Amino acid sequence: FNNSILYNVKYGRLAGVSMEEVEAACEAAQILEFIETLPNKWDTVVGERGMRLSGVYWLRTYYCCHVLHSFM
Repeated sequence: FNNSILYNVKYGRLAGVSMEEVEAACEAAQILEFIETLPNKWDTVVGERGMRLSGVYWLRTYYCCHVLHSFM
């Protein structure tokens, strides 16, 4: 979605998820370091379907979302 990387990671579980859970999922997906290097960090807009991310980081974002859902 054309929204922040945080929104995309939390997609489908926007309510009731802590930032600690988000960071743990991103660490597991090996994307946390990358997010922390972005100019707007978690608020960086990634474009429609993550088009502003490389294929590797798009896939890691998708994987992170999956990991976050498995915490349920």
